[in-house]
Amino acid sequence: MPVWHEATAELRAAGELEIVGIVQEQHPDRAQLYAQWQGFDWPILWDPFNLLDISAVPIICAVNEHGQVVSNRLNPNEINERGGLRELLIDKSFDPPIHIPEFRTLLRSTLLRIPKGQANDSPLAALNALAFFVFASRDSGDLGKQFDLGIERLRGWAGREDALPADQFRLGVGLRLRYDSPYARPDDFQASLDAWTAALAANPSQYIWRRRIQQWGPRLDKPYSFYDWVDRAVDEITARGERPVTVRVPLTGSERANKQAPVEASAPLGEPDPEAKIPLDEEAWLEVNAAVAVHSGDVGRGAGRAAAAARVHVSLAPNTSKDVHWTNDAGASIVWIETPKGWRTPTQHLTLGAPGTETSKEVRRLDFGVIPDDRSQAPEGTLRGYVLSYLCSGENGECRYLRTDFEVDLPAAGSR
Repeated sequence: MPVWHEATAELRAAGELEIVGIVQEQHPDRAQLYAQWQGFDWPILWDPFNLLDISAVPIICAVNEHGQVVSNRLNPNEINERGGLRELLIDKSFDPPIHIPEFRTLLRSTLLRIPKGQANDSPLAALNALAFFVFASRDSGDLGKQFDLGIERLRGWAGREDALPADQFRLGVGLRLRYDSPYARPDDFQASLDAWTAALAANPSQYIWRRRIQQWGPRLDKPYSFYDWVDRAVDEITARGERPVTVRVPLTGSERANKQAPVEASAPLGEPDPEAKIPLDEEAWLEVNAAVAVHSGDVGRGAGRAAAAARVHVSLAPNTSKDVHWTNDAGASIVWIETPKGWRTPTQHLTLGAPGTETSKEVRRLDFGVIPDDRSQAPEGTLRGYVLSYLCSGENGECRYLRTDFEVDLPAAGSR
């Protein structure tokens, strides 16, 4: 609970103060869960594209009745110590401004959709459209097309000669939003990481952008554990007799990881299919995509500088166009990882859990760390692996145990 929460309760109850929060979180439901856990009862606005153009949080601002910012660097401890807000804001008179500029909200309903057949190259229109699509009904037949249009507009702006680093960051946000939607493209996650990396390389002091990379990056790059509070929040909210806000996108191991936590090596299990005897998935029953998040400290460094680590993310999705599903009662899926020369991982043999149902069609995700043997000379290389899984096509169709190969390129030191 913020230290100033109780200090402002009396002012709010008397109608003398309003509080509004703004978060730069990629996933709004996680911010909602935190607010529910902490008992926040004020509005919280969602700004994943960082339209506020801030480089670090938290920032506490005091705004008077005329909409003027009285202070944009309030210390929450000082609010309690000096009784502060009443002296600073409530019991003080402010002259109205001579000129009040016209205010246009970015989320007016008339701006949310990009009209069909109408050229609108405004990046704000694209951002507004994407923000709308996150909450819009999935029943709309052209929703995916409009989602794609918004991202292509962002891509166009990020590719202009006079583009700003923020345009790259916002393109990354849009790509990740699509990755978490029913309209995901196979390369959306890697493309979002690449866009954020390009933005940070141009402005290394922008910690909002750095945190977005660190969220999915290696354990060694964590300033703190980003989401280790989620399980505790769910348990405590449930114990209060409430229904916790649903976290729509499952947390990855990277998002739960703590920098100080020890790296646990996998049990010394041998390769499950060393002679490649299990039939290869030649008909693409399983779609496997991989992305790599580099250590944010490596971004923008010159060649020869240390490469600390990277995190590899793998998603596994039954091919719904072939009506393929997991057959969970046959056994767990197994993933085997082969790192290239100059790299290692504490885990080569992974077993994926499955829901309790006999069949399912969900996307399954896993992530794991990779570390260069020599941080000053980390070479480029291709990480390869394969998935062994039980899959069926159709309700009463053929079932197979198949091997699906995948690969992802690891960057050399100083290459980002």
